[in-house]
Amino acid sequence: MASVAQPQVRRLTTESTTSDVSIAIIGAGKMAEAITNGMKTQNQLPQEGKLHVYDLHKDRCELFRNAFGAVVHTNAIECVRDADVVMMAVKPQNLPRLALALREAKALSKDSVVLSIMAGVTQEALAESLQVTRVARSMPNTPAAVQQGITMWTCTHDVTNAQRHVCGEMLRAFGEEVFVEEEKYLDMATAVSGSGPSYVFLLMEAMIDTGVHFGFPRAVAEKLVYQTVRGAAEYAIQSDSSVSSLRADIVSPGGTTASALYTLEKGNLRTTIADGLWAAYRRSLELGKQDPNVGPDRNKKYSP
Repeated sequence: MASVAQPQVRRLTTESTTSDVSIAIIGAGKMAEAITNGMKTQNQLPQEGKLHVYDLHKDRCELFRNAFGAVVHTNAIECVRDADVVMMAVKPQNLPRLALALREAKALSKDSVVLSIMAGVTQEALAESLQVTRVARSMPNTPAAVQQGITMWTCTHDVTNAQRHVCGEMLRAFGEEVFVEEEKYLDMATAVSGSGPSYVFLLMEAMIDTGVHFGFPRAVAEKLVYQTVRGAAEYAIQSDSSVSSLRADIVSPGGTTASALYTLEKGNLRTTIADGLWAAYRRSLELGKQDPNVGPDRNKKYSP
């Protein structure tokens, strides 16, 4: 393949925002949609012609064109050229082939920052596969779809302060963001907040189904549970007390809550939840080809 001149990307400043940078999105899935919709809701979409998208599925590209005014590309190489920020939102197993194509075409500028939302792919692996040094790795979660997400992220030392500012603004557009200096926390966040909504949904599902078993119409049981979970979360956020204290405040001696909590604790609910999070954490490490021998009940026979 003939060599192609490396694209030129303008230098960002600490005054730059997502509204005046060029953003390329590789992988137009639900999370990428949530992030882009957040920027739209916050009036932070890139200016016309500066939001670019590529996905194997044409219907997803059309959605981004119609909903966000994105420029649609038929290949990733053209999508990333001249982009200030390249958001990698593909499935991890698709990265090797994509990275090879981008490397051979010299499509990525050394001045671009690559923002990854791929689970388990380390900064080192991404930098090596793409032959870049400016990489930011993030772990968002699905409530981003309603601008209630929480994202932990970090970046390599080569990412400039201006690029950090832009990446942070992108991640705040659909919820809250937490920056950490050490990448090891990303795999922990995968287990706690990345997979966390599914644990909450499982609890909600069990409560709803039991309410129906009591005799509630399903719509009534759903309304009771949805608002209970939302109200409890908001109450905890606004309170100065710990969740342990808030839980204790509800427990009357010999009452209904005490009876329920006794049964839940007897069934090892707390330990089961902890074991589930440890399992998710170990799996995240495995996906990143790291040693998952951490925590209780770890597999001593692991070999990379």
